Amino acid sequence: MNISFNGYKENAVTFMASGNLKKGMLVKMTSNKTVAPCAANDKFIGVCVDVRGDYATIITEGYVNLPAAKAISVGYQTLSASANNTVTSGTTGREYLVVDSDSTSVGFIL
Repeated sequence: MNISFNGYKENAVTFMASGNLKKGMLVKMTSNKTVAPCAANDKFIGVCVDVRGDYATIITEGYVNLPAAKAISVGYQTLSASANNTVTSGTTGREYLVVDSDSTSVGFIL
């Protein structure tokens, strides 16, 4: 039996898109109603799931599985953006529930 967290409490919001935003990127707020790609050490508000013109759909709640800069322990971890649109753990960022992880990816609940 396989276990899947996909679809769990998924909430998406439409924002104005700024910068070179693409599907799968971690995003941060940059101004009123506007998001942009995260840089290293940024706290992210969610993950871009679609870009159409000047608008971006962002998942702000639910399960996501993203590239990881390193293996991250399961349980509550402080996560932030790192280089090359990956996720890392450390002392900056926000706390999220990590449910699966290996050396190249991390699955967590936003």
